[in-house]
Amino acid sequence: MPGSLKALVVGCGYMGKIHSANLRKLGVEVFQFDVVKEKCESYLENLAHPADILVIATPIETHYRIFSELYEIHGNEAIYFIEKPVVDNSGKFRKILETGADIFVGHQLRYSMFYGMIRKEIESGSFDVEMEIRSPSDPRAGLILDTGIHFVDLPIYYLGSPESFEARGNRNSFDLILHYNQGVWRIRGELKDYYRIDFSVNGKKGVSDGISMSFDGREFRDLDFYYEEMKDVVLYAMGERKRPRISLESLMKTYELAFEVAEKMLS
Repeated sequence: MPGSLKALVVGCGYMGKIHSANLRKLGVEVFQFDVVKEKCESYLENLAHPADILVIATPIETHYRIFSELYEIHGNEAIYFIEKPVVDNSGKFRKILETGADIFVGHQLRYSMFYGMIRKEIESGSFDVEMEIRSPSDPRAGLILDTGIHFVDLPIYYLGSPESFEARGNRNSFDLILHYNQGVWRIRGELKDYYRIDFSVNGKKGVSDGISMSFDGREFRDLDFYYEEMKDVVLYAMGERKRPRISLESLMKTYELAFEVAEKMLS
């Protein structure tokens, strides 16, 4: 791939390093900064750095501010990639959406072949899906908007918005039931100091601990979905691929539901 594209990555933590490494693998020249000067060079002094792709991989509560600062300088000339959750409330989401900028969000499980097997199982008719999420979480967002947002997104990505839903619990311990004409998709979440996802779809069981995966009694090896999502963005920036599946507008229904559920859990 030609190395003519430039990316400015704000965030030198875990996700910032992953995205920077993948951008470099894709032949993109990367400049990386952070909100914490001790981690690496301060982003504030480098907001105007020339870039085709602007990546925000910082703590959740900083996303909106950093996007606004970058947008004021780069406007709609650049492509933006923001880690999930893109923001922490519906008002900020609408304001970002209204800019009309090319914005993509870190919903890499849309590229997962492992979770894609659920889609294959439910395509033919009625379904019963149960998911149990045990994961650490950013306390500023809570589990439902942090790790949980991936698993709220999957049924909406596969099936569209539910006919109705029920929600109980709080942001870090919740039980969400989505009702569709074809069946029910239930998501339980519990804040833990380890990561594990268990699910069943029409009786077939799957499990992932972030390292190993199995479905219906068989071991499974997924593709590198972090790499795949960034490749999609880079190829789009080069004009070689249609709009990536992780566009902000394609996630609107997911975030509408997640924010509504989060609000119910606060009341």
